[in-house]
Amino acid sequence: TVTITSTPITTSYYAGTPLNLTCTVQLIPQVDTPIIATWFKGSSIIAIDNYATISPLIKTNSSYATTLIFNPLGTADSGQYNCNVSVQPGAPYVISGVGGGSLSLQVLDLPAPNVTITPSLSPPSLGVAYSITCQVMGVAGLVLPIALNWTRADG
Repeated sequence: TVTITSTPITTSYYAGTPLNLTCTVQLIPQVDTPIIATWFKGSSIIAIDNYATISPLIKTNSSYATTLIFNPLGTADSGQYNCNVSVQPGAPYVISGVGGGSLSLQVLDLPAPNVTITPSLSPPSLGVAYSITCQVMGVAGLVLPIALNWTRADG
């Protein structure tokens, strides 16, 4: 059997976040022949670029796994992902089309942050400490760090 899992586990992600899709191949009975796994987006073989890499196929017992790594995701990465696997023992036997796994992925634009700035209840006085609180509401599924920078209007 061939399965695709995502880390973290969901099918909707925000642009700018990292994502790993892992294709796991379970072969019963276990075979000691070359296994070939090919990643597709739609009907096109995935090209490796600065934003996506593919780990080599790793064997553990009767399983094999390869991971498609996005760092980071872009909205153009939305689509249907397939991992097609074939087993090719030495000639003259060729067993192909062992199976394929599929996963639909939706990448959303990063939403604008929800920021609330609350000044201290007392009016500011020269030479007295004054407090201003900034609260940024997180977005479910967002795994990017948030950076806050404070500036004064007069520089």
